[in-house]
Parts: sequence; structure tokens; C-alpha cells
Amino acid sequence: MARILVVEDNPANRKLLAGLLVQQGYEIVALESAEDILAETRAFRPNLILMDLRLPGRDGYSAIEILRRDPASANIPIVVTSAYALPADTHRALELGVADYFSKPLDMPRFLARIGILTGQPGQRQPGA
Repeated sequence: MARILVVEDNPANRKLLAGLLVQQGYEIVALESAEDILAETRAFRPNLILMDLRLPGRDGYSAIEILRRDPASANIPIVVTSAYALPADTHRALELGVADYFSKPLDMPRFLARIGILTGQPGQRQPGA
């Protein structure tokens, strides 16, 4: 079972993402901020990290930079889920080495397909199935 770390400050979005991914067969740990992301990443050892960019305290960009500098997390795929859809936001995140960038609201079939590919678990259940 693949493990996904969800970093999302909005409680409704965090609950929605975590619930949907659990239904798809993933093991989830959800954080509301990136303050303890390195420690949580080392403890949980996720196969993938879902990261919002606007977070209280440390923003998603600085969290990605920290994760990329640490050998224990440098190669974990990171997928950004953000309400920011400007090309500059996408470009900056991709320059930091994220695997993909999804603007909210999420295109769920495309999002789940990409998560399946990145975790090595393609063909997960479709929502509502």
C-alpha cells in the first residue's frame, strides 16, 4: 500500500483529499502546516507528498526546498495542489523539482490517474465506484 503525506491548511480540503485517497487504497497522514514536514516525512516515509503552496508559517515553496535538500526526501515525488493557477506559480514549483502541479478545483480523474502513476499503483478505484 502506497503512503501519501497530505499538507493542506484548509480543513475541508484536507479532509476531502485524505478521505478520497483512503477510499483509493492509500495510507494517509495529513498535516495542516509544513512546520514539521521533514520530521514527519522521515517518520512516515511516504511514497508521495501532496503540497498546498499557501500554508501558515512556512509556505509550500520553502517546504519543497527543504525536502529537496534532505537526502531522505530528495527523491520523493511532490505534487502541488494549489488555488494559484498563474504560470509563474507553476513554473516556480516545477523549477523546485515537483512532479506535477494541479490547480484547484482538482480534475479528479486526471489527478487520481497521476497519483496512481507516481505511486506505482495505477488503476485505483474511481470515486463513487
